[in-house]
Amino acid sequence: MEKKKQELTTQPYRGTRDFFPPEMQKLRYLFGVWRTVAEKFGYEEYLGPFLEAWELYAAKNVSGEEIVNEQLYWFEDRGGRKVALRPEMTPTVARMIAQRYQQLPKPIRWFSIANFMRYERPQKGRVREFFQLNLDIFGEPGVAADAEAIEAAVAIMKEFGASENMFEIRINNRKLVDHLLNSKFEIRNSKLEQVMRVIDRMAKQSNHQTIQQLEDLGLSPSQVKSVLSLSELDLADVDQIKDSSDGAREVVDLFDLLAERGIDRFVKFDAALMRGLDYYTGNVFEQFDLNPNNNRSMFGGGRYDGLADLFGVKDVAAVGFAPGDVTTLEFLENWNLLPEFDAAAEVLVTVFNQDLRQNSWQIAQALRESGIKTELYLKNDDSITTQLNYADRKSIPNVIVVGPGEVDTETVVLKNLTTGEQKTLPLVEATESLRAASPR
Repeated sequence: MEKKKQELTTQPYRGTRDFFPPEMQKLRYLFGVWRTVAEKFGYEEYLGPFLEAWELYAAKNVSGEEIVNEQLYWFEDRGGRKVALRPEMTPTVARMIAQRYQQLPKPIRWFSIANFMRYERPQKGRVREFFQLNLDIFGEPGVAADAEAIEAAVAIMKEFGASENMFEIRINNRKLVDHLLNSKFEIRNSKLEQVMRVIDRMAKQSNHQTIQQLEDLGLSPSQVKSVLSLSELDLADVDQIKDSSDGAREVVDLFDLLAERGIDRFVKFDAALMRGLDYYTGNVFEQFDLNPNNNRSMFGGGRYDGLADLFGVKDVAAVGFAPGDVTTLEFLENWNLLPEFDAAAEVLVTVFNQDLRQNSWQIAQALRESGIKTELYLKNDDSITTQLNYADRKSIPNVIVVGPGEVDTETVVLKNLTTGEQKTLPLVEATESLRAASPR
């Protein structure tokens, strides 16, 4: 009896995606905007390895317990070394900065566009493999760096065509929260971290759940009330304590800078905002989609001074943020901000018959050398009608036909499939016409 052949699934691994050409066009557009804005601000591109030592993420105050214990893809290599697929870029860039920190002029402005793996439960807005822009400034402790990071985030959204009614960046400060919890609410150090984690969940759960969690930590009714009141604080309240709190002063200074740069309309103070990762040390921010059908966090960032201490380089100031492809594309699609994408080719050169295929190839080659994206039809015996239908199905806007008459007169027929206009003219003029119509 013949053994049945195994049939493999055509589906990708759960939580990863196939990027067919239409999806790849969207991704390339996304990357192009990210790279354009980063380079406008003077950032240099870098890239680290997809595979890192497991210890890089497991070290205290690096990636956080949830990533290390639940989301990290790791294995032992053939040499018995414990390695992991990168779940984020910050530990890698901190390691790279530590290598050359003394030699690099400060501040250091770097960016990368890379893919990452996390063992997430796939759902709307979350996948296991995703892409991120990571944009960071190292070596500048002042809030001017924080302001530039937020300014760059706003510039990216404006480059996408987004307006202030579409998104909002909420800002807080970890030192300010420490001051409020410790000095004002008398919640001492032993409970600070646990209370911060509850604050981080406040917006995602009911008031009753938050109260219960705070009571379970042993907070008094007045302390619980104080924690719940965080969301009611405004900048005026923060300004009143800036002389007694470094975090309050940093927040006030940051908002002053953003106002000077004319982007304060995109930002909002939120004392209950608490970035979940353990390494943030000062100003933190999170960008939210304001679409009522997708009102959610898109990405976040903030100051993470001292992470390079793990590599023996002390007092390295750092601030950055990392938008991802999934939430950004959802934003663009929900707000109808994605552009119309052009076909891969601007023109199809048809093949009249086998005797003239070399003529068609020469024309295609000349067009390519002129910078025009050109596809050459590969079969020799299909009718011109069949070839025109092929171009139409691929949304190629122009077609060139060269038959015996055109060869004799050293001309070509240039047909625009969008307008139906057709002209017979020398190849040089056809080339200029295509150049003039090029989307570049």
